[in-house]
Amino acid sequence: MDESELALKTAETALSKSRAELYSDLVKIGIPSLIAIAGIVSTYLLTKASHAKDLVIENLRDSHNTKNEINERTGELIKEITTDISKLNKTMLLYSNGLHAKITMDRDRLLFPEENKKELSNKYHDFVEMLHDIFSTEAKVMLLGRENINENFFNYQIELTRLSTNLNPFVGPDKIDELDQRLFRTRDLHKALIQSLSTVFLLDEQVD
Repeated sequence: MDESELALKTAETALSKSRAELYSDLVKIGIPSLIAIAGIVSTYLLTKASHAKDLVIENLRDSHNTKNEINERTGELIKEITTDISKLNKTMLLYSNGLHAKITMDRDRLLFPEENKKELSNKYHDFVEMLHDIFSTEAKVMLLGRENINENFFNYQIELTRLSTNLNPFVGPDKIDELDQRLFRTRDLHKALIQSLSTVFLLDEQVD
């Protein structure tokens, strides 16, 4: 082997060694870098997933709290409506019972005492006033947004209005059948209204 071939061989050997060292250095530098990058990416993805999970949980919690608040307000509204209706119904019954006694005595041609007439007139006045005040209750019913309750309340309100209009304290014995019929109908309408209110109230309590 002459000197030129020997020099070429030496150069190739040095180049191969340099390449090997370069690859080795790249591996030493690259692998940790890749591991670090992978770690960063994994940490980012885990953090993002955890944050998304926290948002979902927070949204669910807010939704649950909002639903509980709505149920609570609905329950309070139903209690107020039920109280108003009970007061009106009691006032109506006090008047109707007094009117029934008066009509019965008129039919039997018995004298209805003057003090009882005055008391009956006061009961009628209380009934009419309470019936006018029920318009504020109507607004509460509309706030519930329940079609069946709206319909039941409307039917009950209409029947009581007819009773107050057609059966004032001065009607005669010929109205006793109408009074009985309206009292039966009013009782059924009152029952349907209370049942529709209680169904919503109990359902909201169970959901809560």
